[in-house]
Amino acid sequence: MKILEKSIKVVASKISTPINVLHLGVGNGDEIPYIIDAIGLSNIKIYAIVDINKSMLKLAKSFALKKYPKLYIKSYFRDIETQE
Repeated sequence: MKILEKSIKVVASKISTPINVLHLGVGNGDEIPYIIDAIGLSNIKIYAIVDINKSMLKLAKSFALKKYPKLYIKSYFRDIETQE
């Protein structure tokens, strides 16, 4: 996770306008704080989460909103491999 956070910080330092983040396979959302803290909440316009498990998707969204209540999250219940 520390490597992910460090890599994202390098990319985020180049951002000049708010971006949309697409988080594929979000699972329970454990990585969300690392990603948001590395990018900076004010640099995120939309945080889109995708997962094939509806329960995990709801858990991840709830987890993220508890920590970042102003975060705009769009969730997608999809299987990206089968496009269902």
